[in-house]
Formats: sequence, C-alpha cells, structure tokens
Amino acid sequence: MFKPPKNMKWTDWAQEYAALLGSFASFIAMVALLAAFDGKVVTTWNGVTLNAVVSILSLIMKASLAYVLAECLAQWKWVLFAREARPLIDFDRIDAATRGPLGSLRVLARTRGPISLWLGAVVTLLAIGIDPFTQQLIQFRSGLVSEPSHAARIARSSRYTGEYGSTPVDMPLSMRTAVLTGLTRSPSELAQQVLVQCPTSNCTWPPFRTLGVCHRCTNVTASLRRIDGIDSSLVNITGYMLGLDGPPIFNNSGTFPSTAYVLPNGHFIANVNAHSSQPGSISEYTMTSFGTGSQNKTLTMKGVDTLIWSTSFIHPDVDAVTAASWPVGADGTRPPLPLGDLLPNLPIWPEVPLQATECGLYYCVKAVDSRIEGNQLHENITEFSSKRGPASDDPYSPAYITSPNASDPVFYVHHSPVTAISEYIQSLFVANYTDPYDLPDPSLPRVRQEIDTILGMSGAVGLNGMSSGPQTNMHMSATLLTLDNLWTWTKPNLASTFDSLATSITNEMRRNDREDGKSGQDDSIAFYGDVSHWTTAYQIQWAWGALHALVLVPVIVFVVVTVGGEGPLWKSSTLATMRRGWEVGGVEGETVEEMEGGAKGRWVGGGEEEGACSQKRRPGERGRSSESVGDGEGDREPSIQEGDH
Repeated sequence: MFKPPKNMKWTDWAQEYAALLGSFASFIAMVALLAAFDGKVVTTWNGVTLNAVVSILSLIMKASLAYVLAECLAQWKWVLFAREARPLIDFDRIDAATRGPLGSLRVLARTRGPISLWLGAVVTLLAIGIDPFTQQLIQFRSGLVSEPSHAARIARSSRYTGEYGSTPVDMPLSMRTAVLTGLTRSPSELAQQVLVQCPTSNCTWPPFRTLGVCHRCTNVTASLRRIDGIDSSLVNITGYMLGLDGPPIFNNSGTFPSTAYVLPNGHFIANVNAHSSQPGSISEYTMTSFGTGSQNKTLTMKGVDTLIWSTSFIHPDVDAVTAASWPVGADGTRPPLPLGDLLPNLPIWPEVPLQATECGLYYCVKAVDSRIEGNQLHENITEFSSKRGPASDDPYSPAYITSPNASDPVFYVHHSPVTAISEYIQSLFVANYTDPYDLPDPSLPRVRQEIDTILGMSGAVGLNGMSSGPQTNMHMSATLLTLDNLWTWTKPNLASTFDSLATSITNEMRRNDREDGKSGQDDSIAFYGDVSHWTTAYQIQWAWGALHALVLVPVIVFVVVTVGGEGPLWKSSTLATMRRGWEVGGVEGETVEEMEGGAKGRWVGGGEEEGACSQKRRPGERGRSSESVGDGEGDREPSIQEGDH
C-alpha cells in the first residue's frame, strides 16, 4: 500500500512541479510557434532561424523532463525498499537509471517491478528521441506564393466608343490592323497579344467579364439543293461584273449546260457540266461566298441581334475530294503526286462533293479566367449569355449589351465603331456580282432578276465573293483577293480563321476602349490581380511531434504516482544514501565488481518505523552478523528470505 510520508508539504516537490510546468509551457510554446509559421515564407529574425528557436524550446522541455524523471526514479529507491525487502543491487540499478538510458535498460532487464518504475525507465529511453524528432518537425517546400498587387494588370473593356466615322477610312488604324492580323495569324498566336503586365513570370486574376467579339460557324451542307438543266448565265456573272461580256444576260443554255447548288437564302455555286474533254472545269468556281451584316439574310444567325458580319461559303469537301482522288495505299501512305502538286483524278462537275458553312462575327460579353504561368498567358474564355437592349434590327445602331448578372455594367458599343467595323469588313470581302450596273431600263433584265428566275425563288441573295482554280494556293484566284485568307484548298478550316478574327478584334477592344482618351497606355489597364513568385515556405510535419506528447504525458502520470508513494522523501540525496549505507553495512570490497557481487546477496527490507531498514543474508553466508538497524537500539534475529539476485 502506498503511504505518503508524514507531514509532506507541496514545497517538498516544488522544484519538480516547476520543472514539469516549464516543460509543459515549452511544449505549448513550440506547438503554437510551429502552427503560426506553418505554410509561411521562410524567414529569419536578426539571424535567428525558426529551427533554432524550436530546438531551444525542445531542449528546455527535454532538460526539464530529464530532471523530473531523475528525481522521481531516485525517489523510487526509497519507496521500494520501504515497501518490501529487495536485493541491495536493485538500489544501485535504480540509482543508475537516474543517470541515463543504460541504467534504465538494466532496470527493465533485471529489476522486478513495479510497473511504475518500469514506466519511468521507458520514458527515459523515449526521451532520447526528442532531439532527432525535433529536427524532423520543420520541413521546407518550394512553391508559388500569391499576393494582391497593382503591378499585375490585364486589359478588359465594358465600353467601346471614340472618334469613329461612318466609312472605313474613318476607322482607326489600330482596328484595321487588328482585322488584317486576324486574317494572317493563328488563334494561339493572337491569344498571346492581350495587353497584360506581370512583373514576374506568374500572375493570376479573378474571373472577369469583358466586351468583345465572338464567332460561330455552322455546317449547313444539309441545306444545299441541286438544280440541273440550267444555262451558263450563273457561271458568267463575274464577267458581267467586270464589264467584259456586253449585255448583262443572254441565253446560251444550248451550248453550255450547267448545274447549280443553292442554299435556302439564294446563295449558290454554279459550273458548266464537265466531260472528258473538259477535265479542268472545276477551276471555274471552286468556292463562292455571300457576306452580309443583316441577320435577316443569313441562315443560322437570325437570332444574333449583335451581328457584325456573317458569311456563308459553298466549297469542295477537301477531305472527301482528297480521299477520292488520292487514296491511301495498302501500306498506309499516299503515292507521290504525278503532276507536281496537283491532285490526280479530280472529280468533275457536278459530282464534286461539296460542303456549305456559315460563319459569323458578333459583339458579345466574354467570361475570362486569366493567368500567366512561366511567362505564358493562358486564358479560358467562354461566351457569356447576353442580349442587345433595346432590341434593334438596325445593324448600325449603338449596341447596348446586357448581362444576366445584375452586378455587371451595361456593355456598350457606340454606333460609330459599329458602322465603321461592319463597312470595313464589307470592303474586304464583298464584290457586287448580282447588280453590277443598276440600270433603270426594264428592257435589260438585271442579274438579280435572272438569278431569281433560274433558281426558282424570290429574293435570292446570290453571291458576292468567289475563288477559282485547282487545289493549290499558287493556281487559285479569288475576287476579292482577301477571300484567299478565309478559304483555300490548303486552308479549309473556316472556324479557325473566324476564331482568329474574333480574338484579334477583341484584343483591340480590350486594349483601346477609347473611353478615357488613354488608348493603349499602361495606365488604362485597370483590372488588377495577384503577383505570384517562387518562394520557400515552412511545412510542419506534425507526426514527428507525437513523441514530445508521448513523453510529456507519461511523465505527468509518473510524477503523480511517485508523489503518492511511501517511504522517506530523500529522492537523489547523496547524504541519505551514505547514511543508510553505513547503517546497513555488509558490502565489503575493493572494486565495484566486488561490491556489486556482495550487493546481489544482500536483501534489505522496511521495518515498522518510518524509514527503518533491516539487513538480511542468505543461509550459510559468512560475514558481519545480521542486525536490526532502526534507531541503533536493540538486537533481534533476522529472518532470511529467498529472492532474486
């Protein structure tokens, strides 16, 4: 039974309590410090690193715990021998455990219980790992750290206004350049031409919306209608436009039978029917186009009330023509072209596989998610649902574009740029084929009237652009020439071209909104973001701190159990050891080994009085006579007990 010593005061353990409190405080301070710096940028304070501060706190904790453990283990010498008779060598082993891990191992291996004593020895061994575990607590990771900065700026626009006129000549050079650039650059190139500033190689911006231009391309091949048995009037329209063939129309159907393909709005392509003596007839009309700024004349853009320009194209299906005329061999490759760069065995009209596509440009609101990584701009751009308000059928009226998001401003395009941009694009891609002379004399049928008659429809739009020639750029001829930048045999991807146009015009609108008169200037870039830079930050590995708690908690338990133990409160006092050693006696020897050998055969146990001990020896042992050692008075016959050596 554990009995506390009589008249014990709390001050008897004051130093141990203080050390335990200091150890606990150091642990809490270390945890708080690590939590505060976890994920933060590596820094120093007057040359002192976080690692050094944590090491100091860990050392204070360990030193305090070591002191408490040593004192409690030392007290267990007196507790155990006051409780029962034990081999005297146990006294030496427990005393050695107070001085380090080797003594603790001896206690665990050779000393019989109790569990409390073993707990102290185990914790002493665990405390060895505190220092290396502390070094593993703080790790480092390199990564990007972002912080808001006015140095990270990107262009956006909610209004596009300014000094525009109503003719292409009045349109600013920057916008004309943007249109032409869109015809000659790929979308990926143009995506890098956004006006942006980033002082480092990595910046991010919150998602935002900007006024811009979107595009849409739709395959309308299924709407093509074939018309057979017509004359060559439709084929000769270009000649009349150039004023080369006399009267606008004459009937020569008996000589040149032709075939036409027409879309529902009256846009058509026609060629003279070819036979073996006319293998090159495909070069007459390779592609025709019809461009307009009116949504009512389009096929798929009728619901787009912010339309800038729409163009429909009727052209050969390049993949189908190539597959039919230049098939892949059994080895998966195509043979060399026998006629240089011309495809052999081209299909003849009207059996040429055709494709019809309608593409349009229109003002819109774009949702943009921008970032710069490694000096490369990446923008995820999607069209944001928006409508023109108030609705207007006039393509040249101001465009007020409203967003369904109530927090967004009203996006606005002034009527001047609306007019100028549309007319400039028209000047690039539209030729007057269908009414070249506009003659008032009704005796001379106009081309448009003839088209309606031949196509069997009213109000046919006809065509206002064409390209002729075989399947190479060098042999093709377009009217107008800029149409070669929209479609050729070797550049059939209309969607990519219109994507480039939309991106280039949007970049110009974001760069030069002309609202504040600071077009293209750095201080007109008003949308700010975050600057990111590579840095090294602390990464706390909390698992390595488990040992600190695993040592601290058992020490607290060990102290509580030790304080409640019986026996004299002598702890690690050397004077107490000398006093009891003189009273017990019986351990003679000149060397440590001799004294340890004698101690193994001596059993010492508690007496009735406080602090009393009795010396015992095994039967047949010679030496100093057994005696009772209490207050130095009286003799008695000792009892001999068997026990562990």
